[in-house]
Amino acid sequence: MYISSCIEKDAHRLTINLKKADDLPRWSFLGAPGIGPVADMPESPDASVLFGVLMLGRQKKLAWDRLPVFGNAHVCIKITMAQGEKQQTKSSRILKSTTTAVYNEAVMFLFGTTKKEIDSTKITITVHDMQRTCTGDDVIGCAYLGAVAHDKSEMEQWKNTVEHMGKEYKGTHNLKPPHQAPPVHVAETGDVDGDD
Repeated sequence: MYISSCIEKDAHRLTINLKKADDLPRWSFLGAPGIGPVADMPESPDASVLFGVLMLGRQKKLAWDRLPVFGNAHVCIKITMAQGEKQQTKSSRILKSTTTAVYNEAVMFLFGTTKKEIDSTKITITVHDMQRTCTGDDVIGCAYLGAVAHDKSEMEQWKNTVEHMGKEYKGTHNLKPPHQAPPVHVAETGDVDGDD
């Protein structure tokens, strides 16, 4: 993901410019309805077939049709910025059927510029496939800035943005899988009473 960030201290504004999200997966579990009746569609041994209901115009007739299992994502980027108790979320527009989403959009947040507020800033940037929203698992990947930054590139971009307010800093970040849990160490317990 390619982004840039800039803090304008006098305006109390954080601007994150969304440039591009590329190398997105070429799959989706839901998609636009297929053409023709189910009997005309070729069988796929590698993928299960999904069926859906398609509303046809104003007549509101129901038609069963096959939905493709594979297809390009309908990409939307959401940015959540939290400072203390305040949280703001903003979204980009949706770019349909792509594996490389080029945005060139600026997303602006009201931003506290005191040292305490800057140190507590947490920014989560998530890339979503809007075709998968109904499955509850629409997040393709995440990048982070501020106190929740993980990678060296994320930490460096935020450090430069904070140290040189008023200047725009670019960053390239790898998307992390959604719901990435920290590693957990499980200690083995000894046999206390010796009986099973």
